[in-house]
Amino acid sequence: DAFTGTTLSSTTANGNYVGGLVGRSDGVLNIYASTFGGTTLSATGHDVGGLVGSSTATLDIRNTSMGSSSALQGTYYVGGLVGSVSGGTLTLRADASSVATYGNSVTPYSAAAVTGTYGVGGLVGNMSMAGTLSDVYATGNVTGSSYAVGGLVGWMNGNLARTLKSSYATGTVTGAGYDMGGLVGRSDGALNIYDAN
Repeated sequence: DAFTGTTLSSTTANGNYVGGLVGRSDGVLNIYASTFGGTTLSATGHDVGGLVGSSTATLDIRNTSMGSSSALQGTYYVGGLVGSVSGGTLTLRADASSVATYGNSVTPYSAAAVTGTYGVGGLVGNMSMAGTLSDVYATGNVTGSSYAVGGLVGWMNGNLARTLKSSYATGTVTGAGYDMGGLVGRSDGALNIYDAN
């Protein structure tokens, strides 16, 4: 499935797996050239994301952003773009080579305020897969009432290798527990960070 040039409205949901576009994806999902602002997403459950609540397969997000007037709230695994990703692959990138297909080249980012309990991140709440995040950023405030709260990723879950390159977060990270970080709240496996701000 693919979304291109999509807009979002505010949503209140009673339940789990809640996303501004897709609640749960178990197949290939592409989101291109979409810019969102003024979106309020409030859920009573877990796996809540500005774009996608949960992805267990291939997720490709290009030239897409969540604006500063947006706010997201859930219980655990809450992220500015994606609540939880496990298995498959995750791509977050600008694509200047295919502007005709993917719209203007924009680094995927979130400026939304994100609130939850644990596994709360400015971009991704829970990342249960190996992989690399490169040239992404978040500027919204991130608040968790428990642990694993991070400016970019709340919880890099599982003994897996990950890399974070040329990425940054500028929002305030607040938590009432432990495992809090300006970029990553908690990493269970190997984590290499390069050229981060």
